[in-house]
Amino acid sequence: MRPYTLSVFMGMVTNVIFNFILVPKHGAIGAAIATVIAEFTVLVVQLVAVRREFCALMYLKCWRYFV
Repeated sequence: MRPYTLSVFMGMVTNVIFNFILVPKHGAIGAAIATVIAEFTVLVVQLVAVRREFCALMYLKCWRYFV
């Protein structure tokens, strides 16, 4: 449960930071970009958290699903 909570928290912090940077200049488009960056942050943190449970080769074979 802790890695999941950490990933959600990191996504929230990333979203707030990028919203402060991008929304004043770009409005709704900036908010959308900030959200995509935050969700990517959540993905990376969760992948790091489960790296010992899944083999890295599996990620390399399935790279197109992540894109």
